[in-house]
Amino acid sequence: MVLLASKPFSSITMNKIADACGLTKPAIYYHFGSKKGLFVALARAMKAEVCRTLGEIVDSAESLREALVLISRRRISELESRPELIRAHISMVLDPGIRLLIDQIQDEIADTLFEKFYPLFERAKKSGEIRPDVDAELVLRMHQGVMNTYVIKFLRGVSVAEALPDPEVIVDQIYRGIGCHGAGERTEN
Repeated sequence: MVLLASKPFSSITMNKIADACGLTKPAIYYHFGSKKGLFVALARAMKAEVCRTLGEIVDSAESLREALVLISRRRISELESRPELIRAHISMVLDPGIRLLIDQIQDEIADTLFEKFYPLFERAKKSGEIRPDVDAELVLRMHQGVMNTYVIKFLRGVSVAEALPDPEVIVDQIYRGIGCHGAGERTEN
């Protein structure tokens, strides 16, 4: 992950991987079969962590808005505490050398996100937190896109304090954009 956070996939050699891990190349080949196998395993491990985190957030949130704020806070916290994880994830998404290897895993993460959040959207529609015609997938993609934009600013050297607004501001802007009031206010149907 540290190598991927600092170099493109195509320039990471098995020698560099072995050195970084303190292993021999044959040991890596034995466990993963190839460089591609190693990075697919890394992507699967990252997927498992994302899915676990999503589950924790959705289970603890009392509302859709709160869940979106918690996800935003988590992403910001990871930028500060584990920037290599965020850099590696962005590399996996943007680097065509690895992106093609993990397309299915990225799709699985998106499916998990929607699956976990769908009940929150339905509850939010019934309670009046959001309008009944709000498209859950579109809102989640908007949120992810906004967060990724700020993450990329951070990765380009802007400090977290300068790069990112408060998570509640991010979510309230999305809520206003989809015709909701934000800050937990109910909408009139």
